[in-house]
Amino acid sequence: MTNTNPSLMFFEVRTVLAVTSGIALLLGAAQFYAWRLRPKDRYILFWGLGNMLAAIGLALVSLRGFVNALLSIPMANTLIVGGLYLSWVGLRCFGQKRPPPKAWWSIFAVCFVALAIPSPISATLGHRMTVVASLLSLLSIMIIGELRSILRAQNLRMARFLIALFSMFLAGNIIRVAMMWIDPVNHLIKVPSPIVGFTLAMSLALLTAWNMGFMLMAAEQLQKSLMDAATLDGLTGVLNRVAFETTVQRQMMQSSHVHNDAKRHEDRGNSRMPVGESSAELPQVGDALLTIDIDEFKQVNDQYGHDAGDALLRLFADIARGSLRSRDVLGRRGGDEFTIFLKDVDEEIAMRIAERLRKNFSHGSQCDPLIGRSATLSVGIIMVTAEQLSFDGLLAKADAALYRAKGDGRNRVMLGA
Repeated sequence: MTNTNPSLMFFEVRTVLAVTSGIALLLGAAQFYAWRLRPKDRYILFWGLGNMLAAIGLALVSLRGFVNALLSIPMANTLIVGGLYLSWVGLRCFGQKRPPPKAWWSIFAVCFVALAIPSPISATLGHRMTVVASLLSLLSIMIIGELRSILRAQNLRMARFLIALFSMFLAGNIIRVAMMWIDPVNHLIKVPSPIVGFTLAMSLALLTAWNMGFMLMAAEQLQKSLMDAATLDGLTGVLNRVAFETTVQRQMMQSSHVHNDAKRHEDRGNSRMPVGESSAELPQVGDALLTIDIDEFKQVNDQYGHDAGDALLRLFADIARGSLRSRDVLGRRGGDEFTIFLKDVDEEIAMRIAERLRKNFSHGSQCDPLIGRSATLSVGIIMVTAEQLSFDGLLAKADAALYRAKGDGRNRVMLGA
């Protein structure tokens, strides 16, 4: 029976470093190639360069004892820290923020000098590990903050995954410093430490995972932008005509099923009601379709220019989003024509929402520095009934109410029958 030395089952540090360096190099090369295909996406370039720097740094660490100590200690660790720094810079570019000031790049010089100049900081492996791990922890916190900003702004699911990964990396660096002081190692390569080897192996797994996460997050952003381009109006950011009609028709079908169920329940309830009473006497809550025109929009374009006209359209979209509820649907039909679908309203509520929108728009246009004049709206409203579930038919009736509002002098809300 063969006896196996238990120490052979532990991770050998030099091997783990060499493997991690090779994988980082391959990841960097792949990202550099992806950037060549999409040169406008500078964040991919920064991620690739970050992996390249980390790969060189890890390779130099693994060659400690074979190369000059200045290369294998201060230079190697500076490159590793710089690689993570470039990952953070890439995330800033991904989140459409400006690159950090040039002074921030001094982190490379600070790290190199702190490790190269003989001092209590660089005297022992424990001290050097503390410096490097502290810098990596600081960068991890900065990366997590950037990812949280991306999550709030773009709601990308992969950002949550990456936050979890970098939180693990942050915790690992803190644990690694603690373990190095508990189990001090004078020579990282000559006397391999199982603890250090294991933490490096975990870092390898995290390095691979977060690079995959970066690229998947970029793919998620691209997919989201393509979907937005297909469904959103490019100027105002609201649903375009096709997407609005599709969304409303789907909601109308759902409302139809709910109405049929409610009708059956009402019929059963009416059979038990006293003679002369009916649930039909209760207020009727349903859906409403609004068609909206900006009054004399062509004159705005002719008198103030198309920039002012575009500003007026964006202003309306912003005010409408602020005036509507989350379950309502807003779309642009084209030109200065918009449509709104209100869920679960009666005539009084629909009129109140339309009036609030009309007044807010008039006030907002006066206060806008690019417009500087009172712009008004004409609004037509039609209530959705169980008998009228054709979207085209509803739209025609809402348009008829809109034309009446414009014919009566504009700047008013008209309820159609």
